[in-house]
Amino acid sequence: MTKLKIFKAGAITIVVLGVLHLIGQASSKLADPQGLALLEAMENYKIKMLGEHSVLKFFKGFSTTMGVLIIAFGAQNLLLATAIVKSKRNIASTILITAISFVLAVTYFHALAYGMLLLAFICFIVAFFRKGDYEV
Repeated sequence: MTKLKIFKAGAITIVVLGVLHLIGQASSKLADPQGLALLEAMENYKIKMLGEHSVLKFFKGFSTTMGVLIIAFGAQNLLLATAIVKSKRNIASTILITAISFVLAVTYFHALAYGMLLLAFICFIVAFFRKGDYEV
């Protein structure tokens, strides 16, 4: 497998993670009484910051933003893959961002999130060390 294909596989993994995140957010329904009570408490807890907003609104907004940014990061790497793999510095920046995301996911999220980030990280590392021409 070429360096470019390996790098693209990592980028696609990140796009899929972002899409799954948004699908999960849109389709998740907390049907149990504790989950419903939590959502109600989040809706009722208001924050006054340039207007009044509920914690639930902030939660949904941040979660949607996270999903969109994950997709954007993966898509950007996918669309620019040919240029990125020509420079160790460019691949290194993708590796750094993915490593930070992986550590955060291990700390705060579930195994699917950090597993997919780990897979992407490994793809990017392999692409980094794969033989090929790099610009200086």
